[in-house]
Amino acid sequence: MKEKEDSLPQELMKRTMLRMRDLIKESGLPRETIHYYNNEGLLPPSYKVRKNSSFYGPEHLERLRQIIVLREEHFLPIKAIKVIFGQKEREGFSPKQLDYIRHLGLRFPDAVKPGGEEYISLETTLEQGLTKEQIVILEQEGIVDIVQKDGEQWLTKDDSNILSAWVRFNKIGFTEEKGYGPDFLNIWNKAIGALVVEEFAVISPVLLEYNDGDIIEVSNEIINIIDHLIMAVHRKKTRKLFSDLKINEAQ
Repeated sequence: MKEKEDSLPQELMKRTMLRMRDLIKESGLPRETIHYYNNEGLLPPSYKVRKNSSFYGPEHLERLRQIIVLREEHFLPIKAIKVIFGQKEREGFSPKQLDYIRHLGLRFPDAVKPGGEEYISLETTLEQGLTKEQIVILEQEGIVDIVQKDGEQWLTKDDSNILSAWVRFNKIGFTEEKGYGPDFLNIWNKAIGALVVEEFAVISPVLLEYNDGDIIEVSNEIINIIDHLIMAVHRKKTRKLFSDLKINEAQ
């Protein structure tokens, strides 16, 4: 929520401008939470009309309400919300199209639909042999997300599988004593995170051509295609790497 330096007409300020206290009152969020969303880059720029005096518009309040829905009704973590709102920075999408894309997201299959995840108790996950300290590191790195619900800690089945991958790596020698901490998984977390954003930018225009009723079938097919594609490309690239190493050794 960086500040816009341009001044606004006085009459416009009176009709549409809000102060921080107004955002707090209308959104129901505490000041600290609003500042947190601001620091995470989730809010539009504020309007600086006088020294040490910032104002906000209806768009700021609307964004806060959207974040509340995504956080409380669909249990999305901040990083996922960043991806959703980050699409506005991409060329080729009108605001109407972006709204429709978000609307379609709630009709995707449970495998990817926000709020459609299967949750597992963190205590159950700890039985795999992980320590709470390792899980804290994985959460801080943004590799897994821990959800507080009914006084217990939960994580999705996907995150549980990610933890299982770390345990399996650990068992075959990728240990912390050798310099392989839980953040070792960031190799895949960051690469795939960037890939998904690029995928979405490419795929969204085609999704816009489908009616709501076809979205589940089409998106399921897209997910299956990409899953198989990633597996095939990864094996091909690995095979090529070893082939190149063998050729270089022979030379």
